[in-house]
Amino acid sequence: MEVSELEIQWGDQLDEWGDTGHLLSLSGSSDGSLICFAQIVRIPDELNIDSEYSVPVPLLVTVCGSDGSDARVIGLSVDVGGSPQFDFSRDSRYVFGNRFQMCLPSPEDYARYHEEGERLEDFMMVDLLTGERSGNPSIISDGYYLNPYSDLAAAGWYPPNTIVNIATSEVLLEDNCIDHPTIIGTWVLPDAGLAGSNGEQVLRYSSGRETLNPGTSLSVYCMIPDGRYVFSTDGGDTVMLGLINWDTFETHDTTELPELAG
Repeated sequence: MEVSELEIQWGDQLDEWGDTGHLLSLSGSSDGSLICFAQIVRIPDELNIDSEYSVPVPLLVTVCGSDGSDARVIGLSVDVGGSPQFDFSRDSRYVFGNRFQMCLPSPEDYARYHEEGERLEDFMMVDLLTGERSGNPSIISDGYYLNPYSDLAAAGWYPPNTIVNIATSEVLLEDNCIDHPTIIGTWVLPDAGLAGSNGEQVLRYSSGRETLNPGTSLSVYCMIPDGRYVFSTDGGDTVMLGLINWDTFETHDTTELPELAG
């Protein structure tokens, strides 16, 4: 319950840049050892970018220890059409997101990218051990909703219409009907999540298999490490902790959490 300022150990990595501004993205690795953030940075005054288009303000995509140590700028992004989003893979080795600028993270490379169109090969993720860039950014398109229990994500259009594997750049399931609702609304398993379908609730797997909820719709807030869920059957007025059988949607060994009511 205590809040203190996090001092980022930049070393000399900001020497080429101007002043930094506020953060537009912040995430943590699943093992708790790393954080990633995207922070506004000013282009140096002496670097006049000659472009016929308006040049967006760059963001430094940075990874550091959870205590602010060993900061590393791994890429650049921009705030265009909504805040960028960056996350860690489940093994904490990769950072992926929407969207990296296809240039090296220096003012000069950023300028060449916008002046001359000089660009790297498209990539979606950065290997934190080797620095290698890889992945197909088109699979996340307008953005993504990450599964907290695996490397799957709901992505594509808005609302999301595909289930993708971030680690392999595979599209596992796709719905091209523009009138259909979100393909996954709440992830509840490493390979499945809850979604609406014709006014009913289903558990939809990345394979395309679906299990219909025969009873009252569940609102699931999270799964804790022992496999129990924090959930509600009345839209949050009453919050429960317990097990859920996803074949039948029956709940077991439940305990009410009155401090979370409402």
